[in-house]
Amino acid sequence: MKVVFDTGFISSLFKINRLNLVKKLFNVKAISIPNAVLIELTKARFFKGFLSIIAPNYEGITDDRWIIVEGSNPIDDTDLGMGEREAISLALSRGAVLLIDDHAAKEKAIEMGVEAFDLNMFLQACK
Repeated sequence: MKVVFDTGFISSLFKINRLNLVKKLFNVKAISIPNAVLIELTKARFFKGFLSIIAPNYEGITDDRWIIVEGSNPIDDTDLGMGEREAISLALSRGAVLLIDDHAAKEKAIEMGVEAFDLNMFLQACK
């Protein structure tokens, strides 16, 4: 199974030191984010700490470095932000589950055939 993060989802779990729950729930070694999400995260206070878990490539995935940054062409929907548009596109192209908090973006992803979880759904599944 493959998993793609959007900015808000990462931010919420990283702030409470619970990103590892994603790896456990979905039984994956790595999670992908599109370039636009990485760019959005540069504005976060925790960005320097987040950089420490980014793997340089798939061969560089370790227990400590398990986030992969991938290129993606954004879907065509000007009502959504670039991070959401690229995250949906990446999940669609990889056949991945999308973890996304924005309601409109989640609905658009589902409409396009992407399995999408918001934070509440994710936490309920972890429970």
